[in-house]
Amino acid sequence: MSSKIFSQVAELNKNGDTTICFSVSQAKFLAKEHYRADAYFKSDSICKVQSKEKDLIISMYKKIESKLQTTMSNQITLLKLKQSEIDVLQETVNVRDKQLKRQKLYKYVSIISGAVLSGYLGFKYVTK
Repeated sequence: MSSKIFSQVAELNKNGDTTICFSVSQAKFLAKEHYRADAYFKSDSICKVQSKEKDLIISMYKKIESKLQTTMSNQITLLKLKQSEIDVLQETVNVRDKQLKRQKLYKYVSIISGAVLSGYLGFKYVTK
């Protein structure tokens, strides 16, 4: 007994078993397709592994980027604080410079006025 399904032959042997028969060209074609499909499956599994690795690496780089952004914002905040500290110290230096100049001026004025007063009093004392 023989029936044709999809261009292969199904035969029933003496023991009652069914055997599917192909022509040699069909067998070669099916073997090539089997090896090609096997190669595609292997390639697909490699691609899936690579895709998982890529996703893992991307997530790792995103975490690193996030940490670097946090570090950078902390550094910017620290820089602003240091700049404000520098401004306060610069203002203090300016105030102290003005005070020092004022003290020097008062010192010279007092020395000159003391010398003039001493000279005048000495002159008055001598001329009496």
